[in-house]
Amino acid sequence: MLPASMLYWIAEEDLDPFEMRLYVHYLISAERRLPNTPASESAAKCRMSVKNMEKARNGLCKKGYISVNESQGHLSITLEDLDIRAYASLYPDKFLAAFPNADLDAILNRS
Repeated sequence: MLPASMLYWIAEEDLDPFEMRLYVHYLISAERRLPNTPASESAAKCRMSVKNMEKARNGLCKKGYISVNESQGHLSITLEDLDIRAYASLYPDKFLAAFPNADLDAILNRS
């Protein structure tokens, strides 16, 4: 997994406020090794409606931050490893501003 500072920077650039809040909830839950919670509990913890939580979860899934698996009526959320190259290529100026010592050519595998 990426260093926390880089992960947060990417998420802040890429996610809307609801997605960001839910993503932080998932990161904290994973760090504490907490089991997946029902949608209503996640929504309450994030201070959003279940509808907004589900929309945010779908957005996180489409953007590749999480994967969602359903088994026997229960959802399982898995955090995905983010590809730093994809984000550095999408936001090179912002990336270098946030990480001025980064070697963008090496990250993007340029020679």
